[in-house]
Amino acid sequence: MLANLLAYRDLGVESSILSGYPHRPEADLVARYVLPGLDHGPLAFG
Repeated sequence: MLANLLAYRDLGVESSILSGYPHRPEADLVARYVLPGLDHGPLAFG
């Protein structure tokens, strides 16, 4: 997934909507394995 997002970024894509199910486990996987490989601003959780 990270490699795909980086490839899209290289093509000029600036934002994406990521979706997975079940939501909580997918969010955990993205937080652990995808976000650390991306430059991003601060994340807020509410």
